[in-house]
Amino acid sequence: MDKLEIDPRERKFVKPFTVFGFDLFQAGTTKYRFGAALGIPVNYAYGSTDEIKRADIRFRDQQIDWTSDSGKLLEKAIVLTEDEQVFGLCKAILQLQTHRVLLNSIYPSLNFLMVYTIGHFLNLRLNLFARHGSMRFVLYTILGLFGVGSWSFMKDINQVVTDAEIDKKLATLGPQFVAAGISYYDKHLKKNIALRNLIGDNTYTALGNENYMLRQKSMPLTARKSFFEDKWQELQNQQETTATQ
Repeated sequence: MDKLEIDPRERKFVKPFTVFGFDLFQAGTTKYRFGAALGIPVNYAYGSTDEIKRADIRFRDQQIDWTSDSGKLLEKAIVLTEDEQVFGLCKAILQLQTHRVLLNSIYPSLNFLMVYTIGHFLNLRLNLFARHGSMRFVLYTILGLFGVGSWSFMKDINQVVTDAEIDKKLATLGPQFVAAGISYYDKHLKKNIALRNLIGDNTYTALGNENYMLRQKSMPLTARKSFFEDKWQELQNQQETTATQ
């Protein structure tokens, strides 16, 4: 919070707790009096692979084969350096500072009102109340699918834009954060790849991104990693230019 220069009032709204799994968890927001919850996974306490309690770790109620190539990859991916941990926590806190909760509560109401208004207008314009009910059923089905699609698009595009803005903010905090961003997302991708191979389902893609099928609920991890790699290259070019002058 010191690195992000969080306002003292907002700091009081963030309540940390331990969460299951290997990923940070965010709920709520610091913008309202109900506060926010920041879930920190157990692997943030690991300093090396020797500290991993392998016998206690299960994924979807299945034991992990730590001797396999994927198991060894998972071992290395869940142990984060201090810079990577700070990066992850900063990213989560910035997420808690957004108005995501308010916007996600507005989108369903907005879409319902839009669909209802369009349906009411078409019923009157086409005189559908005087026709067979099957025609209204088709209309309501189309409008319902349109409403769900609009809600999904609004929610997803808001999250993708927010993810991009958070990464841009983190990249301005210095070269240390840019380097940490590359390694943080690299380990995140490797963790997902290892879990995909160990469990054998399509929760994650072959590249390590989360598989959302038709939707895109967040910025792809590969794109977020590429952003920091580009920023790191820019910093290297600036240093080389300064050194030659």
